[in-house]
Amino acid sequence: MPVAESRPIRAVLFDLGGTLVRYYEREEFPVILREAIASVARYLQEESLPIPPTDVVMRATTEENHEAPDHSVRPMELRLTRIFRLDDRLETLRSGQDRERIISGMCRAFMEPIFSRSSVYPDARQALEWVRKKGYATLIVSNTSWGSPREVWEEEIARHGLTGLVDGFLCCRDVGWRKPAPAIFHEALRRTGAAPTEAVFVGDDPRWDIAGPLACGITPVLVDRDGKHSGAYEISIRTLSELPEVLNRLLRVS
Repeated sequence: MPVAESRPIRAVLFDLGGTLVRYYEREEFPVILREAIASVARYLQEESLPIPPTDVVMRATTEENHEAPDHSVRPMELRLTRIFRLDDRLETLRSGQDRERIISGMCRAFMEPIFSRSSVYPDARQALEWVRKKGYATLIVSNTSWGSPREVWEEEIARHGLTGLVDGFLCCRDVGWRKPAPAIFHEALRRTGAAPTEAVFVGDDPRWDIAGPLACGITPVLVDRDGKHSGAYEISIRTLSELPEVLNRLLRVS
């Protein structure tokens, strides 16, 4: 549904998962979580670090499988350290470099089942290329699964060939707050140099990608690939191939 008037825009902000890249549906996550925890357990065993019994690990996993009510980031490293009771064991490692290597390895092991399922949507690259060609500042703005570290996502974005199609990547770990908290949107505006009324946010999840931008004065565009939210939001598209028309007709640069 069109907005009431056209307005100048300087920045187009994109969500990652579910918008540019497919990872998993919400109902798939319990299976993926079990695979991820098993992957971490194998990694720790390969590093000769003892792990708790499976039932203890899974009970702790259930306790850690939530985000903070205030949308602050709960870092993956801390969750996994608690799940596998590694606080004392990590302290006994010979050097800080060893500890960093183990912590990084745990996070990478956790993400393997998620990244192995990923695929770029067929309409993503063309849309990004079009937006860049038109001169808009572009930024991927994303939460990360279980508060996973920025570096694994930088590598993931590069693996899919998206790095060169945007001006940058901003994730919840950079600011300590997850969408829809205002901090991540304010930082996106700062990095792109756009005022709220000059920015558009393109994302697939109304909880994070509609409510968050709206609260900050940013115009949201919902990518509703399955038509689940038909007519519920002011600007909604089924594919990213529709984005140029939205930007040209409704949010064009004056």
